[in-house]
Amino acid sequence: NTCRAALGQFEECMDLRMPTNLYIFRFLSEGADVYKIVQQAAEDDALVVYTLSDASMATAVKTACKLYGVKSVNLWGPLLESMEEHLDMNRTGVPMFSRQHRASENLSNDYFRMIEAVEFTRQMDDGARPGMWKEADILILGVSRTGKTPLSIYLGQRGFKVANLPLVPRDGQLMVPKQIEEVDPKRVFALLLNGDVLHAIRTNRLNAIGVKREDASAMEYGAMRQVTQELSLAKALYAQHPDWTVLDVTHRGVEETAARIMKIIYEDENANNYSIMKAT
Repeated sequence: NTCRAALGQFEECMDLRMPTNLYIFRFLSEGADVYKIVQQAAEDDALVVYTLSDASMATAVKTACKLYGVKSVNLWGPLLESMEEHLDMNRTGVPMFSRQHRASENLSNDYFRMIEAVEFTRQMDDGARPGMWKEADILILGVSRTGKTPLSIYLGQRGFKVANLPLVPRDGQLMVPKQIEEVDPKRVFALLLNGDVLHAIRTNRLNAIGVKREDASAMEYGAMRQVTQELSLAKALYAQHPDWTVLDVTHRGVEETAARIMKIIYEDENANNYSIMKAT
C-alpha cells in the first residue's frame, strides 16, 4: 500500500499505456528466495522496497542488493531500530499476519473484499454448494469435529474465500462430490487429528448437548471404533491426492493452523509472481 501510494505521486506511472509493474512477495523466510528475487530484479533494473521485521532477512536483502547492484529501500529498518532504542526493547521479528480495521477508519477495498470473503465462507460451510468450490481460495476437508468451521471463519475474516467439506462415511466409504476435481489441489487442505483427542472431543460434545446413552446412533458417533474408522478412511482419501496439503491439527489452535495455511498460500503466490516477473 505504501508503494502504491508513492507511485501515485508520479502521474506517468499511473498511465495504463505505460504501466509500472509492482510485484509483491510475502512471508519470505529463506535467504535463497531473497537472492533469487533480487537477481531477477537486477536483470529487470527494478527497485527493491522491503518491509521485513526479521532483522536477518532484512540483512539478506541488503546484502543481495549490494551484490547484484540493485537499488533498494528499507522502509521498516530505521523505524524499528529507533523504536527499539526508544522503548529499550527488542523487536519480536515476527510479521503481523493481519491488521484490525477500526470503526473510525475509512472503508477500503481490502475491507470490502473481507466482507465478501466472510459472506462466501458462510454460504460454503458444511459442504454446501460444491458447484462453487472452484471460486474458493481455500477448501478445507476433515472428519467431524476437526475444527473446519472455526478455521474457515477465521480465514474468511482475513479475506480468504473458504469452503469446507465434512468427510462423513456411508456404507464404509467417504463419498466426495466430483466437483472437488475442479479445485486447484494446492488450495486443498486436509485436516487430521489424533484419534484419542478426537474421541475425547466427540464424547464431550455429546455430553454437552445431553445425549442419552440409550441413543445408540448418537453414541456410535463418539465411539472410538467409529473415530478410528473415519480417520483411516480420511487418510486413505488423502493418500490418493498427494498434491493436497495434510495438516495435523492436534493440540493446535485455530490461529496457528490458519497461519500455516496462509504461509503456504503466500509461498505459492510468491512462486507465481516470480514466474510472471521472470517472463515479463
